[in-house]
Amino acid sequence: AALPEVLPLLLSCLSASEIEVSQCTMAFLHAYVGRLRKLLPSREQLAAHADHLQQLLLVMARKSVHPEDYCFDAEDEAEEAFNSYRREMATLFKGISRLHASLAQLFVRSMLSSTLDSLASVPWGHVEVSLWLLYQLGEGLPEAAIRDKGGVFSTMMTSLLASPASAHHHQAVQLLYFEILVRYYRFFLVQPEYLHTALSSFLDGRGLRNPNPVVRQRVCYLILRFVKLTLKVATSHFLAAVSTLTLPLATPPADEPPGLLPSGISPSPPSP
Repeated sequence: AALPEVLPLLLSCLSASEIEVSQCTMAFLHAYVGRLRKLLPSREQLAAHADHLQQLLLVMARKSVHPEDYCFDAEDEAEEAFNSYRREMATLFKGISRLHASLAQLFVRSMLSSTLDSLASVPWGHVEVSLWLLYQLGEGLPEAAIRDKGGVFSTMMTSLLASPASAHHHQAVQLLYFEILVRYYRFFLVQPEYLHTALSSFLDGRGLRNPNPVVRQRVCYLILRFVKLTLKVATSHFLAAVSTLTLPLATPPADEPPGLLPSGISPSPPSP
């Protein structure tokens, strides 16, 4: 009964600029979400807490944005502290998405939609966190949600694939885009017409031909997984695109000397 009075103070602490202060709220929030899962089995009972959960999701999204001084090239104690903090945020978000799947999906769709609509002017950290939330949504996403062609999840995936997010300048956004394609490979099994769009991003300057070796190396691994997972619904156009893999693998990127394969790929041993 006292939760409406306590929640604003709790969210204020969660919003604190100091990670240590914000983390002090985590134990209570985990307990709160866990208790709701046990005590409120019906959607009607859960509706009374929807506003609280919506506010919580909003604060969590804001706090999950990378600090401006975050260094990806040389992660130190400050970066590790943030990574640890965001892992805890991810756990809490997954708990909420399992508790109230429709609320979590609508929240992520709203964030993703507003971000993609203003992609050119949105700071990279906000773009990254929108994709990060979409990625985190996957662990608790029901199979039916992925198979629903007219559902919220399908809308998010088609919007992402139609956007220029894969060509974003920041490596964190680029990497998350490809991670999402692999995590949600089941979307492509249901809607194989999007396979060509996805594979094209893997093969061109956004993926295997990316000037950033960190992105190239990760994409080399992810494309193998993606092709393996989606091959069962491959069309002739998809198979033709896969066959073109030999070209980018045989031609080194501009910043690598001739004779080397893209970072992360080892040459096949000679045939006996």
